[in-house]
Amino acid sequence: MLSLTRIPLALAFLTTSFEIRMAAIFLAALSDFFDGWVARRFGLVSRLGAIMDPLTDKFFILFVSTVLLLEKDFHPLFFALFFLRDVVLLSLLIYYKKFLKSAEVGSNFYGKLITFLQFIVLITTIWGVDYFQYLTLLFPYLSFKYGQMIRRHLSSSEQKPLFHS
Repeated sequence: MLSLTRIPLALAFLTTSFEIRMAAIFLAALSDFFDGWVARRFGLVSRLGAIMDPLTDKFFILFVSTVLLLEKDFHPLFFALFFLRDVVLLSLLIYYKKFLKSAEVGSNFYGKLITFLQFIVLITTIWGVDYFQYLTLLFPYLSFKYGQMIRRHLSSSEQKPLFHS
C-alpha cells in the first residue's frame, strides 16, 4: 500500500521548505507510479488498493494545490480547472450508479495524463515557474475525452478496466 505514503507526504507541505516540498512531491509521484506497477507485477492487486490509490492521489493533489492557492502561488482559475476531471468523473459515476446500477471504472489514458500534468504543474509551481499553470487550460478538453471514454465503458456490457500501464 504505497498509496498511503502520499498522506504524510502531503502534510510535508505544511512546511515552507523548498527542499522538503520538492522531495515530497517527487516521492508522491514515484509512489503513484510504483504502487500500481508493484501490485500488478507481483500479483498484489486488491480491491482496497484500487480504491485507495486514486483517493490518496486526489487527497495529495487537493492538499498541495490548496496550500499553494492559500500562499497565492496558484491562480484560482487554474486551481478550479485542476479538479475539473474529478467533477466530470464523479458526475458520471453518480449518474451511471443511479440509472445503470453499474459504475466501476478502471484507470485510463486520459486520467493518467491529467494526473501526470497535475504533478508537472505542482512541481513547476513550487519551483517558481508559474506559466506551467497554463497547462490546466488543457484540462477541460482532456476531462471531456476522459468522460467520453468512461461513458462508453459504462454503457458497454463488458466491465473491464479501461487501461493498464
